[in-house]
Amino acid sequence: MDVLSLWLVNTWHLFNLLRQYSGEKAEPEWTAGNTEKQNSHRLQSFDITPIREQLRLRVEECYQNLMKRAIEPILSPKI
Repeated sequence: MDVLSLWLVNTWHLFNLLRQYSGEKAEPEWTAGNTEKQNSHRLQSFDITPIREQLRLRVEECYQNLMKRAIEPILSPKI
């Protein structure tokens, strides 16, 4: 379960970084706190929407697996 937690946290962090540096104008709340130097590192010529969507699905799947492994053993005896 520790490895699953590690993957979940790292994947979630990568997902948030892709939102912050994607270069899309649709999500200004992710870039509002950026410095000029950070904004200069934003991706300009790549459409990473499909990658972010796949990553989001993986994060959700990992979270569901983690909850299933962590919560089900606790709740099953009580049901």
